Amino acid sequence: MGTWLHISYEEFSSHPFSSSKEGHLYISGKEVKRFIVPEDISSISPYAFFCCTGLEAIEMEPTVPPSIGSGTFSNINCYIYVWEECYDAYVREWPLCKYVLRVYDQSTQVSEPDAIDLGLSVKWASCNLGAFSPEEYGHYFAWGETCPKDIPYSYETYKWYSSSIIKYGSIDNKMTLDPEDDAAHVYLGGNWRMPTIDEYQELINNCSWYIESKKGVEGVRIKSKNGNNIFLPFAGYKEGDNTIDCKVGAYPWTSSLDGNSTSKAKILYANSSGVELGAYQRWYGIEIGSNQRWYGLPIRPVTE
Repeated sequence: MGTWLHISYEEFSSHPFSSSKEGHLYISGKEVKRFIVPEDISSISPYAFFCCTGLEAIEMEPTVPPSIGSGTFSNINCYIYVWEECYDAYVREWPLCKYVLRVYDQSTQVSEPDAIDLGLSVKWASCNLGAFSPEEYGHYFAWGETCPKDIPYSYETYKWYSSSIIKYGSIDNKMTLDPEDDAAHVYLGGNWRMPTIDEYQELINNCSWYIESKKGVEGVRIKSKNGNNIFLPFAGYKEGDNTIDCKVGAYPWTSSLDGNSTSKAKILYANSSGVELGAYQRWYGIEIGSNQRWYGLPIRPVTE
């Protein structure tokens, strides 16, 4: 590991990954997914991680930020994890990396929800991903990312954007999230995953939707023909640093890309604007919509 960090690439064009769209790093014949920088490292060479897009995480054990060269972390698609007590020092010393820096103990705990049988093709989670009860909003995720953010939700911080979209859509003809990019599957394992467009449409077509308030949180009660139900809170979504439509709408992600725009993915659109509490909202304001992939939206998992 230490040897790789000290290989000197004086310019990006000399790096072996500079002309590759898939920068997978192999050491001793084994692909490296999580790169751990040892505690005794004091410097990292220019372009050491340039285009290492196959990495899922870079973990920094040094408590003092190593010196880095030009382009050391250019065009990576993962986060750089540091110790919480060192985070401010890393931001100060590595200002160009501030949007991908994370702390090891960032609060991303997820409780496995109950699987509610609504008599449909899949069972629906009792709460949003990251929530511990139905009325909690849970975590917000950019589409195809598996970690919630404490930084602006924008294309500059989006994992799958580097000058342009680098995964899903016309670049690779993928229209549905791979399991490793499905936050529900990554966190919950087993058969848990994000719902498809068809599964949300089935929910719309076969259930009754009522605006309700649960423990002071407004949302929609979705009642099935078999008597079971789930509650979807109006968590809105995050754009940049702002939370939009909180207490007004629920817009959880599907696992499907918008076929008309590479920069968008499909969502459930449930907006309560102009509807009174308790109103029967079977059709009005509920449909399949889309939103920018880099915005932060909740996720309501499903399982078989």
